[in-house]
Amino acid sequence: MLDALKGLSGGTRSQKQKDDLEELIARAREERSALSTMLT
Repeated sequence: MLDALKGLSGGTRSQKQKDDLEELIARAREERSALSTMLT
């Protein structure tokens, strides 16, 4: 998935931006999991 996003940006993402995006995705997954648990 990150490779697809990198391709869309022309492959110019810095390592810091990539790390930030990976962290954001991880947090979103955790939040989605917590919300799912609360709703069930």
